[in-house]
Amino acid sequence: MLTKIDYTTTGGFPLTQDVLGTMQDAYTSAIDALCATRGPGPYILSGCVVSNSLSSISLTDGYICYNGTPYRVQGGSIGNIFLFPFQAGLALTVSNTPLTYNNASVNATALQEQYFAFTTIPNGTLSSAQIPLTSLQPYSVEATYTTVATGGHVSGNVYYRKNYMTNTLHLYGTLTVLASGLAATQVYTGSNVPTGPIYYDIAPLAAPYLPARDTPFTLYVRYHDSLFLDDLGQDFITQLNGEVKASGDISVGLIKPATSITSYNVYFNTVIPLD
Repeated sequence: MLTKIDYTTTGGFPLTQDVLGTMQDAYTSAIDALCATRGPGPYILSGCVVSNSLSSISLTDGYICYNGTPYRVQGGSIGNIFLFPFQAGLALTVSNTPLTYNNASVNATALQEQYFAFTTIPNGTLSSAQIPLTSLQPYSVEATYTTVATGGHVSGNVYYRKNYMTNTLHLYGTLTVLASGLAATQVYTGSNVPTGPIYYDIAPLAAPYLPARDTPFTLYVRYHDSLFLDDLGQDFITQLNGEVKASGDISVGLIKPATSITSYNVYFNTVIPLD
C-alpha cells in the first residue's frame, strides 16, 4: 500500500519537515503513476471544457496529465477573430511564493507550482512548455478513431478506438459488399448449393485492442433500405454476422445477393469487451 502515517499514538505527534515531505511524496507519486498509465498525453483529467462565441474562445479550469505529470490548468477567455500566426493553447507557467521561516530566513521559492495557463501561443508543434488546444484528449477514452481501409470483396472503412476506463473497444463502419467478388464461391448452379457465407477478414487489430476471446457482433442492412433476396431467392438479407477474434482479425460473413443486385450496404456500431 501507499505510505501511511499512524496518528493514533497520543502525546503529541513529532511533525518535522521530513514527515511533511513523506506526506507530499505519497500523493504526488500516486497521481504521477495514474498519469503515466496512458502515456505522454496531454490528457484531460477534469474540467478543461471549451466553448466558443463569435468573438472569443473560453476554457474552464481543470487538470491534465502531460508527460507523466499532473498539472493544474488555469482557464480563461481569449479573442478568436485574428489568431494567426498564433493559436489557442496552454503555456507552462511557473509560480513561486516566498516563505519566512522561524529563524527569519526567507526562501523565495518555498511554495512552487508549475501550471498551464490558457492563452495564445505561436503556431507550431506540441512542446514541453506549449500545448495547442487541439492536442488535448480525454483521459478515459482515445480522442480519435483509427481507420482501417478495406478491399477485395468489400469497400468502405472501419473505425475503432479504446475506452480505457471500461476496457472496451468501440467499433463502427459502413461496408459496401460487392456481389461480383462473391460469385466464384457463392453462385448457385443446379445441385451446387453454396455452403454458407464467405468469412472475410478486414484487418488485424494491434495488441492493445485485442479481446480476450472471440466476440461476435451484428452488421445490419438499414431498415429504410430496399429489401432484397439472397442469391438462392429464399431469404431477405437483413443482417450479417461479424466477429472480432482474439487474434485481432475483424471477420465478416458476406452473403451473395440476388443476381439483380450488384452491391449492398451494411452498417455496424458496436462495443466489444476486451476482458
